[in-house]
Amino acid sequence: MHLLDLTGYEANPTLQRPAFWGAGLCKVKSDAPDKVRGLNVREHYKVVESNEHYAQYQNKLTTLPRGTRIETGEAAASPNHNWRRLIRATPAVEGLAENTGWVYVLEAKELAENQYLVSEDKSTDIPAIEQIGLHVRESANASSNVLAVLPHGTEIQVSGEGNYVKLEAIVSGNAIPPLTAGADGKLPGYVWLQSLEAQRSPNDLAKDNVYPLPVAQKIKAGELIGHMGLYQEHDQEGPTSRLHLEVFSCEDVPAFIEKSKQRAESLPNDQKTLIMVGKRSTIIQPTSADTQISANYDVRTSTDTPTEGCWVKVQPYAVLKINKSDLGAYSSKQYALDANQKSALATTHGIDVSEMPDKVDFLMETYLADGTDPQPYTSGAIPTSRPMRKIGVKLDTPVWVKRSMLDAQGQRSSTSGVLEAWKNFPLSQRIDGVACGFDRILSKASWSDLGVDHKAIDADTTRWWYVRVANAADQDVSGWICEKDLIVTQHSPWGWPGFSYLKDATTLVSQHAQALNTQGELSTEEVQTYAAKIDEAEHGPIFQSLFEIIDQPNNEGIRDKELTPLEIKNALDKPWLAQQLSLLITNYESEWFWKEEKWDELDKLMGHTPADQNLDWVREKERIQKLSWWSDIAGTHGVSTHGLTWHIHPIGMLANYASKQELINIDKFIETYTPLHPTFNNTANLGITSKENLKEFLKNINKYYSEHDEKPNRYELAYMLATARHEMYHFPTGEYFSKKPEVGDYHYFDKYDPVLADTPQKRQNAIDHENTVEGDGFKYRGRGPVHLTWKVNYRRAMEKFGPDFVNNPDLAAEFENSVPIMIWGMKAGIFTGKSIGEYIKSTTVDYEGARRVINGVDEKVLIASYAKKFEEILKNSSSAPTEF
Repeated sequence: MHLLDLTGYEANPTLQRPAFWGAGLCKVKSDAPDKVRGLNVREHYKVVESNEHYAQYQNKLTTLPRGTRIETGEAAASPNHNWRRLIRATPAVEGLAENTGWVYVLEAKELAENQYLVSEDKSTDIPAIEQIGLHVRESANASSNVLAVLPHGTEIQVSGEGNYVKLEAIVSGNAIPPLTAGADGKLPGYVWLQSLEAQRSPNDLAKDNVYPLPVAQKIKAGELIGHMGLYQEHDQEGPTSRLHLEVFSCEDVPAFIEKSKQRAESLPNDQKTLIMVGKRSTIIQPTSADTQISANYDVRTSTDTPTEGCWVKVQPYAVLKINKSDLGAYSSKQYALDANQKSALATTHGIDVSEMPDKVDFLMETYLADGTDPQPYTSGAIPTSRPMRKIGVKLDTPVWVKRSMLDAQGQRSSTSGVLEAWKNFPLSQRIDGVACGFDRILSKASWSDLGVDHKAIDADTTRWWYVRVANAADQDVSGWICEKDLIVTQHSPWGWPGFSYLKDATTLVSQHAQALNTQGELSTEEVQTYAAKIDEAEHGPIFQSLFEIIDQPNNEGIRDKELTPLEIKNALDKPWLAQQLSLLITNYESEWFWKEEKWDELDKLMGHTPADQNLDWVREKERIQKLSWWSDIAGTHGVSTHGLTWHIHPIGMLANYASKQELINIDKFIETYTPLHPTFNNTANLGITSKENLKEFLKNINKYYSEHDEKPNRYELAYMLATARHEMYHFPTGEYFSKKPEVGDYHYFDKYDPVLADTPQKRQNAIDHENTVEGDGFKYRGRGPVHLTWKVNYRRAMEKFGPDFVNNPDLAAEFENSVPIMIWGMKAGIFTGKSIGEYIKSTTVDYEGARRVINGVDEKVLIASYAKKFEEILKNSSSAPTEF
């Protein structure tokens, strides 16, 4: 309530208006592209120019628009036997009598013998007066028959959801040809929603009235209901923006909740989306660090480390210069070590020999014998004059460190000092903690939104939550709780955990007297006069519940038995108390249910008597009466006649049912994909690194579509995933969905270089793609899921999204950048001039043809087979629609 009134909209005509104002009333946009086309009716069938009837053949009697059904009669003599006499057209055309004219039936769709439809795919004749508008189709898809065209500006009524909506009525204008209602009185056909603009003006009956919509309208999440209106209290100098939001029901809410609870007991665990941290749950603090990573040591994440959360499992990593003669055999960028080599290296570099691994990493850098002159290694034999190697030694025993101390690659940003670490995970149920004094309810969906310091996953993959809560004395004891705590339980929203309901019949005068007394505004005499009223309020069910939650004891354990605005404000600042308040469902008489005697009872408290009137209070009561709408619809639309209703806190209810509806359910996708991974092309099982890459890739797809207005589609997503599966394979490491750039040494990319390419044509092609400096071929080599290549494409992506991909091309490989580049580039046809919409659309899904969006026909059959597999996976793991 208190939303902006009509005068406010009229004063600001650019304000968006609520969709339900027009309730399906639309107008065909001026840019709707569908042209009126059809089938010519001629006075005579086709003859040669010298024939005496040629002038009659040239005479077009009319053009029957698409959607017209025709019945034909005799055929013309061969070779013109496909010309038939027109018996009749339905709907009839004004001025064209039956049995008049000839039509060429090969330009119409045959329905039965001598029955034809003037159709979209056959009939292309242009009428004398050309019109453009919007097709009315027989069914809700682009391949169904055209019934008519609605010219620009035609006003219509529509219903339903989706890209095609049902045509209900033509309000102004006419269809070409005219549409005839069926036996049910309804017009046939569906129209394309994107070619319509909503006509949003409120019904005249709604002005200055309580106006229930005659037909209930669906309002989706995020859709506009109204704008903030102005409201002025009796003691304010001017109006302020205000919104009054109530959620209530006149039904039997307790009975509904009890039935819901019974149903919730039979629901599977995966529908238990809420966690209740019960009273007496143990809140713990992490142990102190008990070891450290030495200065000059880096770290590498362990293969079994959690991918999110406050702490990460790592292994100390020493970077050393070692002579090749002190190392074993070389293979796959690693040197093997035997027992003697381990012992020698450990002794030389002060490492515990028990920590030495069987293999060490070659970090692709060589030195002279004295360890000077570092040079990067790319390929080929290393000169004997450079025997020293840069080596990485990953020590065997893992430890835990704060994730915040590492960079995005899971390494130390600086090794100049020591790094605190834990030998074991810092949280354990064996740690003594403090008992929680209040129930706290958490939504599992909120996990992904938590900051890194407010969630943790231990070695057993058990989740830990950081919660703000207090003990029984309302003292902050915020800390960590384990999901597997015996007093931490999981619930379905349909179990309404934590909610309670109560009825209260406390009178308005008692409530107001209590409030004035608490604020110290009653005289001694008034306190005595209204003592019974004050007592009634303070012992009413609502106040008793509020006292229990808000009137917390002081340090001596004493409650002051007052409920002041400041106490309420302070309570709302504490999440554990604010949540308790939001779980109260209360039944009392609505303030919008006008009863004069109820307000007159306040006269004395407001300083008003017949002899000494308070005119401000008189006006205030008049305004309250005008605002009270309940009686206008009492007994209808589920509104009670007695004014009693159940009030539900909107935030409490929304939080109970809140769920993060991701485009792709990543856990379900990974669970389905993992066993299928080897079947894509007879590959090995999905490795840990590849799995984490895929998770990040999917997260960024979800992120992109949540932040952009573009509508996703299951088939498009399937092909994008198929492309990424193919292009992002880093074969030297066997890593899938990899951020690593296209494989090859410096000169492998000479084919893209303006200087080093081996033919004039290749050099010019490089220049045409803005690779103008020697080395640009290597610099702008393929990165990301579409292997972004050429400087021109890096520049376009930079202009579109912002990061400086031209000077820092590796940024284009980061998932947060590469996924948007992929989606944008494939949809806009950036890479080859071909867009994915040319091959994957409402009329066809051509996975093989879609390869032209990226790389001609290279591996088109293989990638199409991937897309079909991903399509099946997405069926059960994604909410992406199949409609376009």
